[in-house]
Amino acid sequence: RTAVVVPIMYDRDLLGVVALFGPVDREPFDEYELEQLISLAHSFGISWHNLDGYIKSHRSLQKILKALITAIDARIAYYVGHSQRVASYCHVVAERIGLDATVRDQASMAGLLHDVGMLLVPHEVISKRDKLSVSDFKEIRKHPRYSFEILKRIPEVENFLLAIKHHHEWYSGDGYPDKIQGDNIPLLSRIINVCDAFDAMTSDRPYRVARTDEDAIEELVRMRGKQFDPWIVDAFQKAHDDGRIISQDVLKAVDPYRGKVI
Repeated sequence: RTAVVVPIMYDRDLLGVVALFGPVDREPFDEYELEQLISLAHSFGISWHNLDGYIKSHRSLQKILKALITAIDARIAYYVGHSQRVASYCHVVAERIGLDATVRDQASMAGLLHDVGMLLVPHEVISKRDKLSVSDFKEIRKHPRYSFEILKRIPEVENFLLAIKHHHEWYSGDGYPDKIQGDNIPLLSRIINVCDAFDAMTSDRPYRVARTDEDAIEELVRMRGKQFDPWIVDAFQKAHDDGRIISQDVLKAVDPYRGKVI
């Protein structure tokens, strides 16, 4: 049998080998085939090195993002689990409307990070147990810009950074921070807007009790075309009807102590 073995190198490091074996009756590998195999091994070496760097970078990024979400949960008791649930809902909706795997992951990550800016909202506002005042809402409405400023220096977030900044824009143009409307709002922002609103409505807050899933869905439908993109509301409602959306309301029905603020 004929055989040829070519090392997979990066710089001077041996990363592996490519071994090619021919059938018993095959002619020996010629110079052209050898050159092609060497070129292929060289490409493997570069790709392997880049992938290794990406994996290490990705792991570091995941640790940083996890620390940010943990900080939000620690600072705002009633936010515990909110970011994770919104991320899960965003992934489900992105899948429902047919987005590819890469964009579904971006939707999930954007959902996870959308409220990072709450870390910069004054503590006396986010810890308030009474109904929020107009000035309180003004402070809270700064958090999308805060999120943008915190995350803009992280290259891996670049593809969905604007989605985070605009997740409180209204389909009618009455939202914030920039009052953009309709399809001018990034698609992932429109997804987060619906998912975030649903989780907020179905979660307890210091100043009000949670709504049921049915009430929250009714509100999404009522604001369909005004606050929310109709297409996204329809997709969310279908995903909920299919049992793909697991809300706080459902979780507490299973475990009545889950999600309570102590």
